[in-house]
Amino acid sequence: MNKHAAKLGFAICAAVLWLAPTVLAAQTETWSGKQSSFHSFARYDFTVGELKGKVVVPDQVADGKPWVWRARFFGHEPQTDIALLKKGFHIAYVDVAGLYGSPQAVARWDAFYEYLTATKGFAKKPALEGMSRGGLIIYNWAAQNPEKVCCIYADAPVCDFKSWPGINKAILSAYGLTKAEAEAYNGNPVDNLQPLALAKVPLLHVVGDADTVVPVAENTAVVESRYKALGGSIQVIHKKGVGHHPHSLKDPKPIVNFILEHARSSEPVRVACVGDSITFGSGIKNRGENSYPAQLAVLLGDGYAVRNFGVGGATLLRKGNKPYWKTSPFRPAHNFNPHVVVIKLGTNDSKPANWKHKSEYVADYVALIDSFRQLDSKPKVWICYPVPAYPGRWGITDKVMKEEVIPLIDEVAKQTNVEIIDLYTALSNRKSLFPDTVHPNAAGAKVMAETIHSAITAP
Repeated sequence: MNKHAAKLGFAICAAVLWLAPTVLAAQTETWSGKQSSFHSFARYDFTVGELKGKVVVPDQVADGKPWVWRARFFGHEPQTDIALLKKGFHIAYVDVAGLYGSPQAVARWDAFYEYLTATKGFAKKPALEGMSRGGLIIYNWAAQNPEKVCCIYADAPVCDFKSWPGINKAILSAYGLTKAEAEAYNGNPVDNLQPLALAKVPLLHVVGDADTVVPVAENTAVVESRYKALGGSIQVIHKKGVGHHPHSLKDPKPIVNFILEHARSSEPVRVACVGDSITFGSGIKNRGENSYPAQLAVLLGDGYAVRNFGVGGATLLRKGNKPYWKTSPFRPAHNFNPHVVVIKLGTNDSKPANWKHKSEYVADYVALIDSFRQLDSKPKVWICYPVPAYPGRWGITDKVMKEEVIPLIDEVAKQTNVEIIDLYTALSNRKSLFPDTVHPNAAGAKVMAETIHSAITAP
């Protein structure tokens, strides 16, 4: 099984999660521009370069920072947006008025996407929402960026400018076409569905069957027929006797559930690296870039979110009457709600002063593993043998590590039925990788990352 197959297995678990608004309180976000209220949620109108944007911020931000990208008619029939704000989604909008989904509009969307994902940390795959003429921009942008879309919700959408508004001065100006060129134009949404089908982007259309403004037969029906022929997934909700208005549904639950389902399935696989200073990267120059979690993220590639929860001095042994992990900064790793947990402990447990508490070691390690297994994400947990010491500083002894700690890690694995990643063997007889005799350098961290990567992506 390669890394993509492994990701699929983890994503099955991720797909059944309810997006939990636990990661980032909205008030910690900083937005420029004018602040106002959108149905009790904080709204910000701001400019980025020449872009005029709007963002509505949820009270609590869901894991992965999902968002709905609204096209045109911001705030109209807001029931779907309100419901998703309550689920932790942001609602975003950038002005492309008068551009009818033209290349100029797509360029504006490209820039806004880059701002929200690179600068604000928004999810890489938003849900696109387009009403009426908004259908042109959501489909035209998605066709250029199919890998950046988790799903499309289109409401009475324009899918062919020849149907609406027709070939007029506004369309010719927006697209820079002559009338003859516009008549022969084959870049409308109805013409450009294959990239979306290949990327398996799911579609939902909500239409009024009596719509004479944007006729269903010339727009949604064409998309539905062609998308199905391409092997794509499309659902159409018909409102009998309803015209172009009102948009949406009085009860938006079918729309909300559609977006929730596909936003969940596009979540990155979250990998939590829990451990001591060796995980954190102490002793490594540019440890953020060279620590084993950072190098593991490079090996895993797109589709994974790897976080470093290494804590200097971390141990499973008792401090007072409590297991160390209960009072340590490991707790943020639980808030991360990971799908995969890699625990690398044991180095500090090899200090003779710590080892006098070894009788509690197994029970406390089992409790730590169970604390992760109780999370909603139900993560897969791996535990690691510690890396060797040559000989260790700070009272760390390789003899205790090899003869005492590793056998007890075996017992932990037996009791919890977790798999072991053997970092000890991978780094044995490689003293040059440990400049201070305990902490590996960047090359040693790379060996750790490669060993862990091979283990967690193996069949």
